[in-house]
Amino acid sequence: MSPALLNPRQLKFAEGVLAGKIPKDAYIEAGYRARGLSAHSAAHRMLKNDDISAFLNSANAKAIAKAELSAEWVLDRLKQIASGDRGSAVRALELLGKHLRLWKDGPVVAVNAVQFDYSKLTDSELQTLSELMERTEVAAN
Repeated sequence: MSPALLNPRQLKFAEGVLAGKIPKDAYIEAGYRARGLSAHSAAHRMLKNDDISAFLNSANAKAIAKAELSAEWVLDRLKQIASGDRGSAVRALELLGKHLRLWKDGPVVAVNAVQFDYSKLTDSELQTLSELMERTEVAAN
């Protein structure tokens, strides 16, 4: 996505978001006028703008490629950590569960709503996932 398709304020907003600013702050710093919740709402509408979204996705993809990261690499590292000490393992399993969209903050989400190719998981990964799902069901009840 070319920054040429964004106007100067949109570009400044997108660059602020890429720099890690809260969208509302990036929106205001880009020169847009809004107060309170209207700034928050307007900033999130900006994030849904097709051109801005494409620019952000393109920039993120370039950053990931430059960092030589992939979802596969991150998941492999999380699986390694999950087999380590208890505290790190719990956090790694939590992140793996989030990746698989087993739950989200708030109400528990039905596991059967997730579409995932389980045939690519090893026996060990399937066992870990099964244990995680059992704990999630117990916690929900």
